[in-house]
Amino acid sequence: MKALHVNPDQIQAALRENNLTLGSLMVRDGQYQYNIRFTSILQTPEDVENIYIKIEDRILQLKDIAEVKIRPQMQKGSYIYQQKSAIGLAIIKQSEARMAELKEEIYRLVSIFERDYPLISFEISRDQTQILDFAISNLKKTLLIGGCLAFLIVFFFLKDARSPFLILISIPTSVVISLLFFLSGWIIH
Repeated sequence: MKALHVNPDQIQAALRENNLTLGSLMVRDGQYQYNIRFTSILQTPEDVENIYIKIEDRILQLKDIAEVKIRPQMQKGSYIYQQKSAIGLAIIKQSEARMAELKEEIYRLVSIFERDYPLISFEISRDQTQILDFAISNLKKTLLIGGCLAFLIVFFFLKDARSPFLILISIPTSVVISLLFFLSGWIIH
């Protein structure tokens, strides 16, 4: 290219000038309407090879001065999962969505993808529903232990067998009834 005095800017300009989308034109002929599109898009290596470029006083095709090939683009970033190249996809739960339904739907979609694309491996790498399930089970254990400890403490302080049972029944009942009143008041307004 140096012997022909061609610089990369001239080649880039030729590529830009030959890779155009000019838009469209609407033509009416009586009651018929035609939409004509003007494009000159480079799609294949042959399209690029056949571009004409003016070098000094000569007009040459790009294939006369350069070798045109398709090469993969330089990789700029990658996602590695279990020592393999992968594609990461984040699914974010909306505030009104239910976690259990979302979990079922994701696993259903993964099974469909595995069936439709058997040569590709699909895996869920971070399942936030497991954290939620763990938190709920931990909350249940804590409530059970707290209720048992409260029952024992009330039993030891009152030294009466019936009082802890009455308290054990009356506190949850009063909480549920008050929440029902709050809910009915919220629904009415």
